[in-house]
Amino acid sequence: MPEVSVVVPLYNKQRCIGRCVESIRRQTFHDFEVIVVDDGSTDGSFEVFRSAVEGDARFRLIRQTNAGVSRARNAAIELANAEIVAFLDADDEWKPEYLEAIVSLARANPDAVLLGTGYEILQGCADLHLRRDLFGGSRKADILGFFAAWARLGGCPLFIGATAARRQDLSAIGGFEVGMNLGEELLAFIRLSERGPIVFDDRPLAVYHLGREGTLATSPSRSAIRAHEKLLIELRRQTTSGRCPGSVYRRWMAIHAGYLMRAGQRSELLRFMLQAPGQFESRVWIATILEVMGVRYALRKFLGRA
Repeated sequence: MPEVSVVVPLYNKQRCIGRCVESIRRQTFHDFEVIVVDDGSTDGSFEVFRSAVEGDARFRLIRQTNAGVSRARNAAIELANAEIVAFLDADDEWKPEYLEAIVSLARANPDAVLLGTGYEILQGCADLHLRRDLFGGSRKADILGFFAAWARLGGCPLFIGATAARRQDLSAIGGFEVGMNLGEELLAFIRLSERGPIVFDDRPLAVYHLGREGTLATSPSRSAIRAHEKLLIELRRQTTSGRCPGSVYRRWMAIHAGYLMRAGQRSELLRFMLQAPGQFESRVWIATILEVMGVRYALRKFLGRA
């Protein structure tokens, strides 16, 4: 049995596959398997990935009808042979020491449910941001520390491509929320952090490639936005329980409003804002009013971004 199962969901990432595969093959830790689940790609990604890993028995490729990233990850988890499951999206990459660091964390911390490292955020070829010291100098955090770091950073401290978890814990939370393609990893992080501690290696050993056009975050669908409300419900529950600072919940309410604006769902946007008007800053209300009046849409159309 391998010590680590690497889960790679794949959907229309043909241009990035070589980089992803090479980063896996360059790992200094070698006792792993890779389970790639193609989620109904239409750009030839499955064929490109199969060609890239031909002859390497560590890689298994599975195809499924397009059902979303959560179902793709869950299908791979069900096929995993290892206790430790590491996640890597097909358009991101790892530094050579990444899996070695994850395994060291797992061996030294048998009670940990989430294993993570620092990471780089890149936009194009430019180094945009370096994320390390995410938990204020601590290398171990409970759920309170997790949300405290989320509030301090203005965003979730963990990145799916720089995290791993034990298969039994993933099974206990039901895996990733099926039908949810925006924030599904954040919801999983919260559910896992309720079960035990997070342990962390401060070194930036993963690379998150940000700002890709055509992603759900930049062009959210109606169904993705509706499913994203599950994360808001969970954040509200954690805020009510006193674990999550109110600033985190308010920020994600504003992010959800932003998704509705990008999708041009004006009536849904206004309805959403009026459900909890006090949760939003004035700038969000101003943007909402301009969107509902059609001013923001007219400006985007003028600039060729509609």
